[in-house]
Amino acid sequence: MKTEQIQHLVTPNAKRVAIVRDTVEEVTNAGIYLPESGRGQLNSGMIVSMGDGCPEFLENGCRVTFSGFGGSEITIGDRKILLLHVDDIHCRVDTDAEIGGV
Repeated sequence: MKTEQIQHLVTPNAKRVAIVRDTVEEVTNAGIYLPESGRGQLNSGMIVSMGDGCPEFLENGCRVTFSGFGGSEITIGDRKILLLHVDDIHCRVDTDAEIGGV
């Protein structure tokens, strides 16, 4: 399912956002294959939909880092979507650089 389709299917309430998490690479830079159970989850992703009470610096399509212990995860089609309160967002990331260790 494409990100644009998710935007029309999920409308978060008030100060909440819907985020698609960044994915962990299957192979490390050294060429080591990581099993799915050992990959973990990154605490960064792209906002695909927002509620009405969100701050102006956030917008659909921007990348953010967030707390790893908040929110609710739902599945739409084959995509997992994280619903998160804006207070759990640490920052907006305005670059395509790889975010690691967050």
